[in-house]
Amino acid sequence: MDENLFHSIFLINNCREMKEKIGNNAGIVWNALSGNGEMNLKDVKKVTKLTEKDLYAALGWLSREDKVTITENEKEVFVSVA
Repeated sequence: MDENLFHSIFLINNCREMKEKIGNNAGIVWNALSGNGEMNLKDVKKVTKLTEKDLYAALGWLSREDKVTITENEKEVFVSVA
């Protein structure tokens, strides 16, 4: 197999896996918010047990789909189901 083709297939599969992971994590976050109501990011991270990177990716996914509302006060960011 051509090395460039192999590399392209690897990247496509990796991208699919990453999208699946982010989508699954988005479901975890949405369920946590649905069950607990508005939460600050620290509590969402604690309840979901996601890494900071995975949490932010999941929130980006949910935000893009208008599934969550994100608000900020002086010191904290809060998120809730839209």
